[in-house]
Amino acid sequence: MGRSDKLPEADRVAAPEYVVARIREILAKDPRVGEIELSIDLAETHVVVTGNVETGQQRDAISTILHELLPDRDVENHTVLTSRRETDHVERVD
Repeated sequence: MGRSDKLPEADRVAAPEYVVARIREILAKDPRVGEIELSIDLAETHVVVTGNVETGQQRDAISTILHELLPDRDVENHTVLTSRRETDHVERVD
């Protein structure tokens, strides 16, 4: 599969958990996103993605890729911009 082509018909009509796993794999491997800690929910007419991303470019790429992969579904991108320093922070308790 190229950078992000439309999912083949067989993939788009497969069991939802298979489609979600395939989308997660594509997003994780795409250099524009490279994120695997995303939640993806499929419905008949739309796809909803949530999670944290570091940049607006990642957020935009997620929407673009999902539109390309699932052109027959509306995309709801509810990802939140956070810095890695913020999400990797470990609070010390004495």
